[in-house]
Amino acid sequence: MDDAKIQSLFADHEFEELLQKVRTQLIPRLSNVRLDWELTHDPSEPPDEYMQRLLESFETLEKHFGDDEEAAAIIERETQITNDWIASHMAEEPDREPRSLGRVGIPDKLPSTRSIFDDIDA
Repeated sequence: MDDAKIQSLFADHEFEELLQKVRTQLIPRLSNVRLDWELTHDPSEPPDEYMQRLLESFETLEKHFGDDEEAAAIIERETQITNDWIASHMAEEPDREPRSLGRVGIPDKLPSTRSIFDDIDA
């Protein structure tokens, strides 16, 4: 809906009709759309990457329908539920015990320094 090339395919009244259909037919069903995304998630794909396109779609809807209180509330609710779903499906980092660094001593005798040219001169 934000792509100018796609919008150019529609006459003004056709694009307005499309927006009206999105408002009346899609937005009331956003919870079903989100649920479909959740159910088709492939566990091998990171949840945040998988849901990124859906969240971007919600942002686009917010741009177009943010002035409609009911639509904005639905979009905001579904965005929050999606973010909660992502958080609950992210792999947790393993708990690690804190490490402490040991003391580093100075050797009694420093190693001799050699030049890379020592072998060539010999």
